[in-house]
Amino acid sequence: MSFVTALRGREDEVWRRQYGSALSLVDLNMKDAPLRLHCKPEEVYGLTVNPNDKWLLKIEKAVEQRGGDAVVLPLGLGGHVDHLVARDGSLKLAGTETPCAFYEELPVEAGVAEEFVRELEREGKFALTPGFVGAAVDGSAAVKRKRRAVFCYDSLIDDATVAKIAAGCEVYGGRERLWVNAAWQGAELTAGS
Repeated sequence: MSFVTALRGREDEVWRRQYGSALSLVDLNMKDAPLRLHCKPEEVYGLTVNPNDKWLLKIEKAVEQRGGDAVVLPLGLGGHVDHLVARDGSLKLAGTETPCAFYEELPVEAGVAEEFVRELEREGKFALTPGFVGAAVDGSAAVKRKRRAVFCYDSLIDDATVAKIAAGCEVYGGRERLWVNAAWQGAELTAGS
């Protein structure tokens, strides 16, 4: 295991502890894109997913093995190839009875996420609807909470990006917007949109 992979694992665990024992992370021991794809860190945005990437199958199998557990994965809005691989490796799940949600990694301009999801639907990949996690809270409390969560990944992210992500959470009253499948809605895991 590389130093970078071990560091990511520690950051994941620090993040998870903020949410208590109800949340578990599944580590597939997947190397970060620069190590796996032999590219520079700045090249991970804009790379396309190789349909023969062995990690797609590994992610798909891991998600299927979770059974009926709810699964939360990145939507891939930022274009980071690791997020796209995680999303694409779980596409089959979105059409099943397993509750599945995709989170917006970065705040985006109004309508960008909606158009992105519509494009996935047009391609026949999956249909998702927006839902929210948590109750609306005071904006300053939400920003503080989001900063704490994002700073768990301080090896990946700079202060300016943390500030942008934290400020973006005010748009939905401090709640997180997820894009969820029908099974997630049926399980009533999010507040109404």
